[in-house]
Amino acid sequence: QQCFAGQLLNMSLHPSANYVVQKLLDALTSEAQVTLVAGELVPFLEDILAVCHFGVCVALVNAAARLACQQDEVVDALMAAFHVSAEPKRCCHAFLALSALDALDQAENADEPEVAGGEAEPSAAKPTGK
Repeated sequence: QQCFAGQLLNMSLHPSANYVVQKLLDALTSEAQVTLVAGELVPFLEDILAVCHFGVCVALVNAAARLACQQDEVVDALMAAFHVSAEPKRCCHAFLALSALDALDQAENADEPEVAGGEAEPSAAKPTGK
């Protein structure tokens, strides 16, 4: 515990050291250990996700679930990191895409053609059935 205390965030953001944090999370055996580690990482889950170190987040979720502690805190932090509200369907969409919900909304809006008056125009290439 003393070796990693205060260093978990830096290690989680490091390209190689984040794997050590993942293994540490996999090796936790008590609620007290999960509470200590979660206390350092939970406030910074968005930062960890921003550098695409998803394995750290997955390992933290697994440790919280395995030892049945800090689950609410971890889920709340993930929801905040993915910029989602308490809507379960939208939350799951963001989690599965590993992207913030507002970024997904922007991508979806960019793909939709804009038409004056807010209605979609019928496609000129539609088959006539003849």
